[in-house]
Amino acid sequence: MFRFVFRIHAAFAFVAIVLVLGSGAAYADMGNGSYTFDFTNAVSLWDISGTYSGGIGNFSLNLSIAENPSGQLSGIGTFNVQGLQGSIKSLSGKIMGSSNNPNVALKMRMSGTGQIQGIHAKVSLLANMHYQLNSADHGLVHPMGSGTVTITDLANGKTASASGTFKRSALTSLGLPIDSTGGWALSVILTPNGNSYTGTASLELSTGATADFTVTGTYDSASDTSKVVLVGDAGKLDLTISTSGAILNVESAKGKIFGQTVKYVSGTHGGGSGESMTELSNP
Repeated sequence: MFRFVFRIHAAFAFVAIVLVLGSGAAYADMGNGSYTFDFTNAVSLWDISGTYSGGIGNFSLNLSIAENPSGQLSGIGTFNVQGLQGSIKSLSGKIMGSSNNPNVALKMRMSGTGQIQGIHAKVSLLANMHYQLNSADHGLVHPMGSGTVTITDLANGKTASASGTFKRSALTSLGLPIDSTGGWALSVILTPNGNSYTGTASLELSTGATADFTVTGTYDSASDTSKVVLVGDAGKLDLTISTSGAILNVESAKGKIFGQTVKYVSGTHGGGSGESMTELSNP
């Protein structure tokens, strides 16, 4: 009788060990489902779309800039120079460099007609400008550039022009739109197949701008990490993700999206806060 009971207990203990081990294996399994990574306190990514006002010498400018997912800039605007008003016929450019401290290049063509210093004239300005985005100052700062100013006397057709580098003291910084903060979040849907992943992802910046990606990746059971690649019109982003229970931690993020180079390693100075990225759902 006692031997029978002992055998039952021994068998139960064996089954319990198998169940515990099996539960542990499932606990460290591949990602499967929908996850959201909030990078806001980890690494910046900028959409600078919005309205701006500033100046180039005695040209007062009002701009409306749009940034697309590849980091290309376009826009329109108006100007005023000594009472003569005109329009910015074309505005193009790009945002580039490190996503934490990107550079912005703008090329503007503008012209207008009216009275200036007693002359009925057409005034044109071609300006090539460069700025540094400064998150602390919340603006495009350290402006520098060059251009050509052309004035045509419409009464006699005479034209005068001058080209050169703008004086730094004659240029103003541009304040960023209030909703352009550098914050961003990434939503990923992962579908496992063996040790591989497929899926989709979407990215949303602080302004509400979005971009979609396709997802592929692999899972390494030995290290319990997944390497995931996101590719879309906005660019490419490589993620290394580790799991801890119901939490997903982004170990690293590298790539170029929205024209900016993203480099993040968890826990490094300037690269991120090392905070965990929380899983929203995991069916």
